[in-house]
Amino acid sequence: MFFYYSGLDAVSDSDIDYFSEQITAYLQRNGVTARHTIHTTYQLVEDTLIARFTVTYNDPEQGAWVENYVAGKPFK
Repeated sequence: MFFYYSGLDAVSDSDIDYFSEQITAYLQRNGVTARHTIHTTYQLVEDTLIARFTVTYNDPEQGAWVENYVAGKPFK
């Protein structure tokens, strides 16, 4: 469970889509074919929207593993 207090009341659908597309594009570029789920938390730090992704992969041959990613973009 994650709790962040950052003064951020909501994240727009366009921001959610932006970060989701970044992760999906990264996985496609790197040939990751395992099924995956993404849990995302957001935080506003010094006018930058930070997204922290916990990506859980599940592959029948390799098993399951977790990777963490961080992305940010200006928030004005």
